[in-house]
Amino acid sequence: MTPHDIGFFFAVVSVSALIGALLGIMCRGQTRISVIFGIVASILLFLILEWRFGSPEEWSWQEPFTSSAYLVGPFGFLICAPMLLAALFVGRWWIQRKVI
Repeated sequence: MTPHDIGFFFAVVSVSALIGALLGIMCRGQTRISVIFGIVASILLFLILEWRFGSPEEWSWQEPFTSSAYLVGPFGFLICAPMLLAALFVGRWWIQRKVI
Protein backbone atom coordinates (compact mmCIF):
# COMPACT_ATOMS: atom_id res chain seq x y z
CA MET A 1 0.00 0.00 0.00
CA THR A 2 1.48 3.30 -1.08
CA PRO A 3 1.34 6.60 0.82
CA HIS A 4 -1.02 7.88 -1.88
CA ASP A 5 -3.45 5.06 -1.07
CA ILE A 6 -3.24 5.75 2.66
CA GLY A 7 -3.89 9.44 2.03
CA PHE A 8 -6.90 8.62 -0.13
CA PHE A 9 -8.34 6.28 2.51
CA PHE A 10 -7.77 8.92 5.20
CA ALA A 11 -9.57 11.51 3.05
CA VAL A 12 -12.54 9.16 2.50
CA VAL A 13 -12.82 8.39 6.22
CA SER A 14 -12.53 12.09 7.09
CA VAL A 15 -15.22 13.13 4.62
CA SER A 16 -17.48 10.33 5.87
CA ALA A 17 -17.01 11.43 9.48
CA LEU A 18 -17.64 15.06 8.57
CA ILE A 19 -20.87 14.18 6.78
CA GLY A 20 -21.85 12.04 9.77
CA ALA A 21 -21.19 14.92 12.16
CA LEU A 22 -23.37 17.20 10.04
CA LEU A 23 -26.10 14.57 10.05
CA GLY A 24 -25.85 14.28 13.83
CA ILE A 25 -26.35 18.03 14.17
CA MET A 26 -29.18 18.16 11.65
CA CYS A 27 -31.03 15.24 13.26
CA ARG A 28 -30.55 16.77 16.73
CA GLY A 29 -29.69 13.51 18.44
CA GLN A 30 -32.59 11.38 17.25
CA THR A 31 -30.87 8.04 16.91
CA ARG A 32 -33.30 6.33 14.55
CA ILE A 33 -33.37 9.21 12.07
CA SER A 34 -29.58 9.64 12.28
CA VAL A 35 -29.03 5.97 11.45
CA ILE A 36 -31.49 5.99 8.54
CA PHE A 37 -30.08 9.17 7.01
CA GLY A 38 -26.53 7.96 7.71
CA ILE A 39 -27.08 4.72 5.83
CA VAL A 40 -28.68 6.51 2.89
CA ALA A 41 -25.90 9.13 2.79
CA SER A 42 -23.17 6.48 3.04
CA ILE A 43 -24.68 4.49 0.17
CA LEU A 44 -24.86 7.64 -1.95
CA LEU A 45 -21.26 8.58 -1.10
CA PHE A 46 -20.09 5.06 -1.93
CA LEU A 47 -21.91 5.13 -5.27
CA ILE A 48 -20.38 8.49 -6.13
CA LEU A 49 -16.88 7.29 -5.22
CA GLU A 50 -17.30 4.06 -7.20
CA TRP A 51 -18.60 6.00 -10.19
CA ARG A 52 -15.68 8.43 -10.03
CA PHE A 53 -12.75 6.23 -9.01
CA GLY A 54 -13.85 2.63 -9.69
CA SER A 55 -12.43 0.71 -12.62
CA PRO A 56 -14.59 -1.09 -15.19
CA GLU A 57 -12.87 -4.38 -14.35
CA GLU A 58 -13.89 -4.13 -10.69
CA TRP A 59 -17.36 -5.58 -11.28
CA SER A 60 -17.71 -9.05 -12.79
CA TRP A 61 -21.07 -9.86 -14.36
CA GLN A 62 -20.16 -13.57 -14.28
CA GLU A 63 -19.59 -13.49 -10.48
CA PRO A 64 -21.81 -10.71 -9.06
CA PHE A 65 -21.89 -12.10 -5.52
CA THR A 66 -18.10 -12.28 -5.32
CA SER A 67 -17.79 -8.77 -6.72
CA SER A 68 -20.25 -7.39 -4.21
CA ALA A 69 -18.50 -9.23 -1.36
CA TYR A 70 -15.26 -7.45 -2.25
CA LEU A 71 -17.07 -4.10 -2.12
CA VAL A 72 -18.84 -4.64 1.24
CA GLY A 73 -15.65 -4.40 3.31
CA PRO A 74 -14.45 -1.04 1.99
CA PHE A 75 -17.98 0.32 2.19
CA GLY A 76 -18.39 -0.77 5.80
CA PHE A 77 -15.00 0.25 7.14
CA LEU A 78 -14.24 3.37 5.11
CA ILE A 79 -17.64 4.99 4.67
CA CYS A 80 -20.53 3.55 6.68
CA ALA A 81 -18.87 3.00 10.06
CA PRO A 82 -17.18 6.43 10.36
CA MET A 83 -20.33 8.19 9.17
CA LEU A 84 -22.67 6.40 11.58
CA LEU A 85 -20.30 6.64 14.53
CA ALA A 86 -19.79 10.38 13.98
CA ALA A 87 -23.54 10.95 13.55
CA LEU A 88 -24.37 9.10 16.76
CA PHE A 89 -21.53 10.66 18.76
CA VAL A 90 -22.30 14.21 17.66
CA GLY A 91 -26.02 13.60 18.10
CA ARG A 92 -25.50 12.48 21.68
CA TRP A 93 -23.19 15.42 22.30
CA TRP A 94 -25.85 17.73 20.85
CA ILE A 95 -28.47 16.40 23.30
CA GLN A 96 -26.19 16.79 26.33
CA ARG A 97 -25.04 20.28 25.37
CA LYS A 98 -26.87 23.13 27.05
CA VAL A 99 -27.96 25.73 24.51
CA ILE A 100 -28.79 29.14 25.98
